[in-house]
Amino acid sequence: MGLSEACYLPAALALIMDYHKGSTQSRATGIHQAGMIVGGSLGFLGALMTEHHDWSFAFSIFGVIGVAFTLVVMLVLKEAPKTENLPDKTEQQEKSGEKVAFMDALKHLFTNKSFIYLAIFWGIVGIFAQLEAAWLPTFYQEKFNLTQTRSGFLATACLSPAQVAGLLLGGFIADWWSRRNKYSRISIPIIGIVIAAPCAFLGSFIPVLWAAVGFFLMYGMFRMFVDTNLMPIICATVDSRYRATGYGMMNMFTTVLGGLAAFIAGHLRDGGYDIRLIFMAMAATLTVSAVFLVLIKRDVKKKDAAAIQQ
Repeated sequence: MGLSEACYLPAALALIMDYHKGSTQSRATGIHQAGMIVGGSLGFLGALMTEHHDWSFAFSIFGVIGVAFTLVVMLVLKEAPKTENLPDKTEQQEKSGEKVAFMDALKHLFTNKSFIYLAIFWGIVGIFAQLEAAWLPTFYQEKFNLTQTRSGFLATACLSPAQVAGLLLGGFIADWWSRRNKYSRISIPIIGIVIAAPCAFLGSFIPVLWAAVGFFLMYGMFRMFVDTNLMPIICATVDSRYRATGYGMMNMFTTVLGGLAAFIAGHLRDGGYDIRLIFMAMAATLTVSAVFLVLIKRDVKKKDAAAIQQ
Protein backbone atom coordinates (compact mmCIF):
# COMPACT_ATOMS: atom_id res chain seq x y z
CA MET A 1 0.00 0.00 0.00
CA GLY A 2 2.83 2.36 0.81
CA LEU A 3 4.49 1.67 -2.56
CA SER A 4 1.24 2.23 -4.46
CA GLU A 5 0.66 5.56 -2.71
CA ALA A 6 4.25 6.63 -3.37
CA CYS A 7 3.70 5.94 -7.07
CA TYR A 8 0.27 7.56 -7.16
CA LEU A 9 0.61 10.92 -5.43
CA PRO A 10 3.43 12.61 -7.41
CA ALA A 11 1.99 11.47 -10.74
CA ALA A 12 -1.56 12.47 -9.79
CA LEU A 13 -0.58 15.98 -8.74
CA ALA A 14 1.61 16.46 -11.82
CA LEU A 15 -1.35 15.38 -14.00
CA ILE A 16 -3.62 17.83 -12.20
CA MET A 17 -1.12 20.60 -12.95
CA ASP A 18 -1.14 19.59 -16.63
CA TYR A 19 -4.91 20.10 -16.71
CA HIS A 20 -4.90 23.25 -14.54
CA LYS A 21 -2.29 25.64 -15.92
CA GLY A 22 -4.01 28.92 -14.98
CA SER A 23 -5.96 30.33 -12.06
CA THR A 24 -7.32 27.00 -10.75
CA GLN A 25 -4.10 25.21 -9.75
CA SER A 26 -4.40 25.62 -6.00
CA ARG A 27 -8.12 24.84 -5.82
CA ALA A 28 -7.68 21.69 -7.91
CA THR A 29 -4.81 20.54 -5.69
CA GLY A 30 -6.79 21.35 -2.55
CA ILE A 31 -9.85 19.39 -3.67
CA HIS A 32 -7.67 16.37 -4.46
CA GLN A 33 -5.88 16.52 -1.10
CA ALA A 34 -9.17 17.08 0.72
CA GLY A 35 -10.52 13.90 -0.87
CA MET A 36 -7.59 11.95 0.55
CA ILE A 37 -8.24 13.32 4.03
CA VAL A 38 -11.97 12.58 3.84
CA GLY A 39 -11.21 9.05 2.68
CA GLY A 40 -8.75 8.55 5.51
CA SER A 41 -11.27 9.83 8.06
CA LEU A 42 -13.70 7.10 6.95
CA GLY A 43 -11.35 4.45 8.28
CA PHE A 44 -13.81 3.82 11.11
CA LEU A 45 -15.97 1.93 8.57
CA GLY A 46 -13.38 -0.83 8.60
CA ALA A 47 -13.63 -0.99 12.39
CA LEU A 48 -17.42 -1.30 12.16
CA MET A 49 -17.09 -4.15 9.69
CA THR A 50 -14.70 -6.07 11.92
CA GLU A 51 -17.29 -6.03 14.72
CA HIS A 52 -19.54 -8.26 12.62
CA HIS A 53 -17.08 -10.04 10.31
CA ASP A 54 -13.53 -11.39 10.19
CA TRP A 55 -10.79 -8.70 10.11
CA SER A 56 -9.96 -9.60 6.50
CA PHE A 57 -13.51 -8.79 5.35
CA ALA A 58 -12.91 -5.02 5.29
CA PHE A 59 -9.63 -5.42 3.39
CA SER A 60 -11.35 -7.64 0.83
CA ILE A 61 -14.27 -5.24 0.32
CA PHE A 62 -12.14 -2.13 -0.07
CA GLY A 63 -9.62 -4.05 -2.17
CA VAL A 64 -12.30 -5.10 -4.66
CA ILE A 65 -13.63 -1.52 -4.81
CA GLY A 66 -10.10 -0.21 -5.39
CA VAL A 67 -9.39 -2.65 -8.22
CA ALA A 68 -12.73 -1.87 -9.89
CA PHE A 69 -12.08 1.86 -9.62
CA THR A 70 -8.60 1.37 -11.10
CA LEU A 71 -10.12 -0.26 -14.17
CA VAL A 72 -12.53 2.66 -14.58
CA VAL A 73 -9.65 5.17 -14.27
CA MET A 74 -7.60 3.28 -16.87
CA LEU A 75 -10.44 3.66 -19.36
CA VAL A 76 -11.49 7.22 -18.57
CA LEU A 77 -8.42 9.18 -17.40
CA LYS A 78 -6.19 10.52 -20.18
CA GLU A 79 -3.09 12.66 -20.40
CA ALA A 80 -3.84 16.36 -20.65
CA PRO A 81 -3.85 17.69 -24.22
CA LYS A 82 -0.64 19.48 -25.24
CA THR A 83 -0.99 23.24 -25.49
CA GLU A 84 -0.35 24.75 -28.88
CA ASN A 85 2.10 27.62 -29.37
CA LEU A 86 4.10 26.70 -26.31
CA PRO A 87 6.47 29.55 -25.49
CA ASP A 88 9.16 28.00 -23.34
CA LYS A 89 11.81 25.47 -24.21
CA THR A 90 10.88 22.84 -21.64
CA GLU A 91 7.26 22.64 -22.76
CA GLN A 92 8.38 22.42 -26.40
CA GLN A 93 10.64 19.50 -25.43
CA GLU A 94 7.72 17.93 -23.60
CA LYS A 95 5.49 18.30 -26.64
CA SER A 96 8.09 16.79 -28.95
CA GLY A 97 8.18 13.64 -26.81
CA GLU A 98 11.78 14.05 -25.68
CA LYS A 99 12.63 11.39 -23.08
CA VAL A 100 13.02 12.31 -19.43
CA ALA A 101 16.08 10.74 -17.78
CA PHE A 102 16.05 10.16 -14.02
CA MET A 103 19.65 11.30 -13.52
CA ASP A 104 18.99 14.46 -15.54
CA ALA A 105 15.98 15.12 -13.31
CA LEU A 106 18.08 14.72 -10.15
CA LYS A 107 20.78 17.00 -11.56
CA HIS A 108 18.21 19.66 -12.40
CA LEU A 109 16.49 19.43 -9.01
CA PHE A 110 19.56 19.45 -6.80
CA THR A 111 21.26 22.29 -8.66
CA ASN A 112 18.11 24.37 -8.24
CA LYS A 113 18.33 26.56 -5.11
CA SER A 114 14.58 27.05 -4.94
CA PHE A 115 13.95 23.31 -4.95
CA ILE A 116 16.52 22.74 -2.20
CA TYR A 117 14.88 25.47 -0.10
CA LEU A 118 11.49 23.88 -0.73
CA ALA A 119 12.75 20.41 0.24
CA ILE A 120 14.15 21.76 3.52
CA PHE A 121 10.92 23.63 4.20
CA TRP A 122 8.77 20.56 3.51
CA GLY A 123 11.07 18.45 5.67
CA ILE A 124 10.59 20.75 8.68
CA VAL A 125 6.83 20.86 8.13
CA GLY A 126 6.76 17.07 7.80
CA ILE A 127 8.58 16.58 11.10
CA PHE A 128 5.86 18.35 13.06
CA ALA A 129 3.10 16.76 10.97
CA GLN A 130 4.39 13.26 11.77
CA LEU A 131 4.77 14.15 15.46
CA GLU A 132 1.21 15.42 15.52
CA ALA A 133 -0.14 12.34 13.76
CA ALA A 134 1.78 9.90 15.98
CA TRP A 135 1.65 11.58 19.38
CA LEU A 136 -1.26 14.03 19.57
CA PRO A 137 -3.69 11.41 20.95
CA THR A 138 -1.13 10.48 23.62
CA PHE A 139 -0.56 14.17 24.34
CA TYR A 140 -4.28 14.73 24.99
CA GLN A 141 -4.55 11.54 27.03
CA GLU A 142 -1.60 12.30 29.32
CA LYS A 143 -2.03 16.06 29.71
CA PHE A 144 -5.79 16.09 30.29
CA ASN A 145 -6.33 12.58 31.72
CA LEU A 146 -8.68 11.56 28.91
CA THR A 147 -9.70 8.08 27.86
CA GLN A 148 -7.99 6.62 24.81
CA THR A 149 -11.25 6.79 22.87
CA ARG A 150 -11.86 10.47 23.59
CA SER A 151 -8.26 11.53 23.01
CA GLY A 152 -8.21 9.65 19.69
CA PHE A 153 -11.45 11.33 18.62
CA LEU A 154 -10.17 14.82 19.44
CA ALA A 155 -6.84 14.20 17.68
CA THR A 156 -8.23 12.69 14.48
CA ALA A 157 -11.97 13.03 13.84
CA CYS A 158 -12.05 16.66 15.02
CA LEU A 159 -8.91 17.61 13.11
CA SER A 160 -9.95 16.28 9.69
CA PRO A 161 -12.77 18.83 9.04
CA ALA A 162 -10.40 21.67 9.93
CA GLN A 163 -7.79 20.30 7.51
CA VAL A 164 -10.34 19.97 4.71
CA ALA A 165 -11.51 23.54 5.34
CA GLY A 166 -7.90 24.74 5.21
CA LEU A 167 -7.23 23.00 1.92
CA LEU A 168 -10.31 24.45 0.25
CA LEU A 169 -9.92 27.93 1.74
CA GLY A 170 -6.18 28.14 1.08
CA GLY A 171 -6.67 27.00 -2.50
CA PHE A 172 -9.48 29.48 -3.15
CA ILE A 173 -7.58 32.47 -1.68
CA ALA A 174 -4.37 31.63 -3.55
CA ASP A 175 -6.16 31.29 -6.90
CA TRP A 176 -8.19 34.46 -6.34
CA TRP A 177 -5.11 36.44 -5.32
CA SER A 178 -3.06 35.03 -8.24
CA ARG A 179 -5.07 37.22 -10.63
CA ARG A 180 -3.47 40.27 -8.98
CA ASN A 181 -0.24 38.83 -7.56
CA LYS A 182 1.64 36.08 -9.41
CA TYR A 183 3.49 35.14 -6.21
CA SER A 184 0.32 34.49 -4.20
CA ARG A 185 0.86 30.72 -4.16
CA ILE A 186 4.09 31.28 -2.24
CA SER A 187 2.69 34.05 -0.04
CA ILE A 188 -0.36 32.09 1.14
CA PRO A 189 1.71 29.21 2.62
CA ILE A 190 3.92 31.80 4.37
CA ILE A 191 0.81 33.33 5.95
CA GLY A 192 -0.46 29.85 6.83
CA ILE A 193 2.75 28.81 8.60
CA VAL A 194 3.05 32.14 10.44
CA ILE A 195 -0.42 31.51 11.90
CA ALA A 196 -0.19 27.71 12.29
CA ALA A 197 3.10 27.56 14.20
CA PRO A 198 2.04 29.82 17.11
CA CYS A 199 -1.27 27.94 17.28
CA ALA A 200 0.60 24.64 17.64
CA PHE A 201 2.83 26.16 20.32
CA LEU A 202 -0.13 27.55 22.29
CA GLY A 203 -2.03 24.29 21.93
CA SER A 204 0.94 22.47 23.44
CA PHE A 205 1.31 24.98 26.27
CA ILE A 206 -2.17 25.96 27.40
CA PRO A 207 -3.63 23.88 30.29
CA VAL A 208 -7.31 24.16 29.24
CA LEU A 209 -8.63 21.28 27.10
CA TRP A 210 -11.11 23.19 24.92
CA ALA A 211 -8.51 25.91 24.23
CA ALA A 212 -5.79 23.37 23.39
CA VAL A 213 -8.13 21.55 20.99
CA GLY A 214 -9.14 24.87 19.44
CA PHE A 215 -5.54 25.92 18.85
CA PHE A 216 -4.67 22.56 17.27
CA LEU A 217 -7.73 22.85 15.03
CA MET A 218 -6.48 26.27 13.90
CA TYR A 219 -3.04 24.75 13.34
CA GLY A 220 -4.59 22.00 11.23
CA MET A 221 -6.57 24.45 9.11
CA PHE A 222 -3.85 27.03 8.43
CA ARG A 223 -1.10 24.41 7.98
CA MET A 224 -3.09 23.06 5.03
CA PHE A 225 -2.43 26.35 3.23
CA VAL A 226 0.92 24.71 2.48
CA ASP A 227 -0.39 21.43 1.06
CA THR A 228 -2.84 23.05 -1.32
CA ASN A 229 -0.09 25.24 -2.80
CA LEU A 230 2.94 22.95 -2.67
CA MET A 231 2.64 21.53 -6.18
CA PRO A 232 1.87 24.97 -7.68
CA ILE A 233 5.10 26.22 -6.04
CA ILE A 234 6.97 23.35 -7.70
CA CYS A 235 5.45 24.44 -11.00
CA ALA A 236 6.86 27.93 -10.45
CA THR A 237 10.37 26.72 -9.62
CA VAL A 238 11.02 23.42 -11.43
CA ASP A 239 11.20 22.34 -15.08
CA SER A 240 7.75 21.08 -16.08
CA ARG A 241 9.21 17.68 -17.07
CA TYR A 242 10.45 17.04 -13.53
CA ARG A 243 7.46 18.06 -11.40
CA ALA A 244 6.47 14.54 -10.41
CA THR A 245 10.08 13.58 -9.66
CA GLY A 246 10.50 16.71 -7.55
CA TYR A 247 7.35 16.07 -5.54
CA GLY A 248 8.33 12.43 -5.05
CA MET A 249 11.80 13.36 -3.82
CA MET A 250 10.38 15.89 -1.37
CA ASN A 251 7.82 13.40 -0.08
CA MET A 252 10.55 10.82 0.46
CA PHE A 253 12.65 13.39 2.32
CA THR A 254 9.84 14.53 4.62
CA THR A 255 8.61 10.98 5.28
CA VAL A 256 12.07 9.82 6.38
CA LEU A 257 12.61 12.89 8.58
CA GLY A 258 9.11 12.70 10.02
CA GLY A 259 9.43 9.00 10.82
CA LEU A 260 12.75 9.56 12.57
CA ALA A 261 11.27 12.48 14.52
CA ALA A 262 8.32 10.37 15.70
CA PHE A 263 10.73 7.61 16.78
CA ILE A 264 13.04 10.02 18.61
CA ALA A 265 10.07 11.67 20.33
CA GLY A 266 8.97 8.26 21.61
CA HIS A 267 12.47 7.53 22.85
CA LEU A 268 12.63 10.89 24.65
CA ARG A 269 9.21 10.29 26.20
CA ASP A 270 10.32 6.87 27.45
CA GLY A 271 13.34 8.63 28.92
CA GLY A 272 11.14 10.89 31.02
CA TYR A 273 10.85 13.97 28.83
CA ASP A 274 7.47 15.72 28.81
CA ILE A 275 5.86 15.27 25.39
CA ARG A 276 4.40 18.75 25.81
CA LEU A 277 7.90 20.23 25.70
CA ILE A 278 8.73 18.21 22.58
CA PHE A 279 5.64 19.61 20.85
CA MET A 280 6.50 23.16 21.91
CA ALA A 281 10.08 22.87 20.65
CA MET A 282 9.02 21.55 17.24
CA ALA A 283 6.27 24.18 16.95
CA ALA A 284 8.92 26.87 17.46
CA THR A 285 11.06 25.21 14.77
CA LEU A 286 8.06 25.22 12.44
CA THR A 287 8.07 29.02 12.54
CA VAL A 288 11.60 29.05 11.13
CA SER A 289 10.48 27.06 8.09
CA ALA A 290 8.68 30.12 6.70
CA VAL A 291 12.12 31.68 6.07
CA PHE A 292 12.75 29.14 3.31
CA LEU A 293 9.54 30.14 1.54
CA VAL A 294 10.66 33.77 1.70
CA LEU A 295 13.96 32.73 0.06
CA ILE A 296 12.05 30.87 -2.66
CA LYS A 297 9.89 33.91 -3.34
CA ARG A 298 13.00 36.07 -3.61
CA ASP A 299 14.65 33.66 -6.07
CA VAL A 300 11.54 33.42 -8.25
CA LYS A 301 11.31 37.21 -8.40
CA LYS A 302 14.99 37.42 -9.40
CA LYS A 303 14.48 34.88 -12.20
CA ASP A 304 11.42 36.76 -13.46
CA ALA A 305 13.33 40.05 -13.43
CA ALA A 306 16.22 38.47 -15.35
CA ALA A 307 13.81 37.00 -17.91
CA ILE A 308 12.25 40.42 -18.49
CA GLN A 309 15.64 42.03 -19.03
CA GLN A 310 16.53 39.41 -21.64
